[in-house]
Amino acid sequence: MKRTLLIFSLLIPILATAQNYRIEFKSPTIDSQKKYYLGQHYRDTFVVRDSATAGNQTLVFSGQVSLETGVYTLLDDSKKKIFDFMVDDSRKFSISFDDKHTNAGMKVTGSKANTAMFQYMAKLDWANEQSKAITEKRKDPATKEQADKEMDQLSKTMKSFEEEYLKNNKQYRF
Repeated sequence: MKRTLLIFSLLIPILATAQNYRIEFKSPTIDSQKKYYLGQHYRDTFVVRDSATAGNQTLVFSGQVSLETGVYTLLDDSKKKIFDFMVDDSRKFSISFDDKHTNAGMKVTGSKANTAMFQYMAKLDWANEQSKAITEKRKDPATKEQADKEMDQLSKTMKSFEEEYLKNNKQYRF
């Protein structure tokens, strides 16, 4: 009897932290013949937290498990990373993505953390493309001075964007 009470008392904190979750992914690239995994980042690897098989280009992970708040990864059947996302307090959200898995192509419903993260990453992608184009202009002596000004403006734009992002999204830092 004492042993049963001890085991039950040890399980109460675990059960109390468990929450229902439902994370849905939609994409034309989801293959109904394959198994997918929900991986949590742990150092340089992933710890598999759940698995699911797709149906009709939709993949749903659901259950009652203690999913910690943090960065997770959608993994394919060979446990190769597809893309990262965040589990926040809502624990119920969906992400639709295109066949290229671009940050700008991610559409999120039900998770402010993921919406903010993908918007931030899409802006970084945009800045990277701008930077590449400006770097090409710098190679030509006739456009180097103008390119330097454009790079300076891009740096200011991104610095302002990052400051505003950090100010408005303090709760999503993990």
